[in-house]
Amino acid sequence: MSTTFGENIRKYRLLKGLTQEELALAIGYKTKGAVNKIENNVTKLPQNKIQACADALGVPVAKLFSDAEPVVPREQTLIIGFLPYLARADEATLDIVRKILDMPKREATSGLCTEVLNKG
Repeated sequence: MSTTFGENIRKYRLLKGLTQEELALAIGYKTKGAVNKIENNVTKLPQNKIQACADALGVPVAKLFSDAEPVVPREQTLIIGFLPYLARADEATLDIVRKILDMPKREATSGLCTEVLNKG
């Protein structure tokens, strides 16, 4: 399936962990609306902003025009999926998540992760 320029912008923005607002500010827009329109292919990114966008996303310009899917580690994909929930989480929940993320992999998969969750 072919991806559009806007879809590539969204994909690399999410991989970088940027909000639409953060990307907008990085490339010279005042609000996230411009990035939203670009990602949804409503408007095009002006040529004079393409390099700034690629720099903000940490990718070469060619990647923004490529159909190639980025190689994303499974763990990163899972974390990206949880970001909206973490943004709304209370401090106690965030402390638990921090503890789990700081665990060596063997402990996180050995049941110690469940123990941390139960202790809170």
